Amino acid sequence: MRPTTGKFAKDEIEMELSPGETLAILRRRAGLSQAQMAENLFVSVSKYRRWERDLIDAKPPISLSKISKGEWCYVLRRRSGMTLDALSKAVGLSRVWILKAERNEVNPDALVKWWEMEIEDNGEG
Repeated sequence: MRPTTGKFAKDEIEMELSPGETLAILRRRAGLSQAQMAENLFVSVSKYRRWERDLIDAKPPISLSKISKGEWCYVLRRRSGMTLDALSKAVGLSRVWILKAERNEVNPDALVKWWEMEIEDNGEG
């Protein structure tokens, strides 16, 4: 797994993202499904999904240097390979709440604290 730590500035964090992670964050910010984003970019859904998973090279339209706490949690879950079900069980919170936290629809601080403890326990911090 790539380094997960970053530098927090209030509710944002500076973190190096892969092209696929950048596309996923931009799509989630726009509230689009992968199919909708693929249509907007005039590519097949299959190709777009491979872009998001960094299986083929993608060139996001912009780069992101700062992401929100919820987006940071989403990137960490994605990098760890954890499913929503697995994270829900590990954290003791519902899948719906985790999704909302990753989208910044609820305060993600409880999830942020869990990930910070995971990083510390795994010696990545």
